[in-house]
Amino acid sequence: MNPHIIIKSVLTVTKIGKNDDLQILVQYTQRVYSKEFAQIDVKIYDPIQNKLKDFNQNYGFLTNTNVEIIILDANNEEFYSAVEITNDKGFVETKFYIPERYPRESLTVIINAENENSKSSKILQIFTLGEVPNNNTSPPP
Repeated sequence: MNPHIIIKSVLTVTKIGKNDDLQILVQYTQRVYSKEFAQIDVKIYDPIQNKLKDFNQNYGFLTNTNVEIIILDANNEEFYSAVEITNDKGFVETKFYIPERYPRESLTVIINAENENSKSSKILQIFTLGEVPNNNTSPPP
């Protein structure tokens, strides 16, 4: 080897962000009274395989996907949170309790899903209705 030859090698590392291409489908309790549980069911799909956004489709779901569910109250303070991993059907279920005498308000639900290649989010609302009305009457405004 010639001692006057210098070999240089340059390694360029480029950080590439994750794609936003996870399909997050949700079935959930939209309205709930105090002293009841609200339920959130999440399924993660490959959007190319589930073009109709069918929650009950039995293929195209993504397993082993991290799912974070954050519930914020009307003051944007955390009311509840959970971190789960989708099962062999791309499914995650969580339930949380609405305490006695909880006020009527909107809760914001933030769902973040992430796997090796992708990261996506979805935001929705759950309405708390206060105490269960007596004698089939509506709750007070």
